[in-house]
Amino acid sequence: MTRLFSTLIGHSLLAAGVAVVSSALTATQAQAIQFGFSNITHNNAMNEATGESQLFVDVTDASGGETLSATQVLFKFSNIGTQLSSITQLYWDDSSVLKNIISITDSGSGVSFSEANKGNLPGGNTVKFSEDFVVDANQPTSQMGVNPGEWVSILFNLDPGKTLSNVFSDLTSGALRLGFHVQAFGNEGSEAFVNNPVAFTPKPTPVPTPVPTPVPTPVPTPVPTPVPTPVPTPVPTPVPTPVPTPVPTPVPTPVPTPVPTPVPTPVPTPVPTPVPTSGGTTGVDYSNGGSGVDYSNGGNTGGNTGGNTGGNTGGNTGGTKEVPEPNTMSAILLTGLVTWGFGKSRKSIKK
Repeated sequence: MTRLFSTLIGHSLLAAGVAVVSSALTATQAQAIQFGFSNITHNNAMNEATGESQLFVDVTDASGGETLSATQVLFKFSNIGTQLSSITQLYWDDSSVLKNIISITDSGSGVSFSEANKGNLPGGNTVKFSEDFVVDANQPTSQMGVNPGEWVSILFNLDPGKTLSNVFSDLTSGALRLGFHVQAFGNEGSEAFVNNPVAFTPKPTPVPTPVPTPVPTPVPTPVPTPVPTPVPTPVPTPVPTPVPTPVPTPVPTPVPTPVPTPVPTPVPTPVPTPVPTSGGTTGVDYSNGGSGVDYSNGGNTGGNTGGNTGGNTGGNTGGTKEVPEPNTMSAILLTGLVTWGFGKSRKSIKK
């Protein structure tokens, strides 16, 4: 059904396509001429639809333009869809316009092609396709082929006397046909395609109508209301309260308590006890009074004194003898001896 539809469309539009290309040939410069492809193997309907919807070739001069008098032609094969697929082999069935391949360029890493010996387009015999030029992807084939988003360009010299306008004429008449083998579909199938003889001009990229940049209404710069500088209230300098200098309390000089000069107790001058003259006898005091005894062998002074003193003292005190306090060791010894002697004498007398 798809094949029948493609065939009917191809035949019905052939005449219109020739007219379109013919009108393009009258200009010295035209837009890029692009051709679509139709499936010829019909191995899988999904793969067939993918190839016909996203595989295209642009035909231009060497500079990428369409100078119809140019003596070189550039074929740019593109995979512009998103479905998995890889263009791995390119074929040209030429009548008389292509001379030789000059160069092969590509979109970059992941695409690599080389000119190959003659080969056969899969399913080409069903459309009587005769291969004159072949270009293959390098190994690994499907990875180095034209995958979604990639492209490869083949530049040819034209036969002497031929121009780009002859190429367009042969493509629309079927005298020049392009074919390619596509592998690595999502279901791992493969298909072969041949270009449609009807050319169409790719839709130019719409140029957006320039929208004038709106001129913003100038907003007046707001004038800020001047804020008066606040005048600070003067803070009076604090007058420090005078701190009176402390007057030290006078510490009275201590008046020393006068120490009275000790008055020495007068020591009475000791009255020496009269020492009787050798050989004399001290007078004896009798309690009943009496005259002193005069000793014949005593001195006058001792006897008189002893008698007077002893008699007076004895009479006055009732017989008590008063002995002066001795003040020397000699006097003390003497007093002791005298006292002892007087006592002994008194006792002797009493007896």
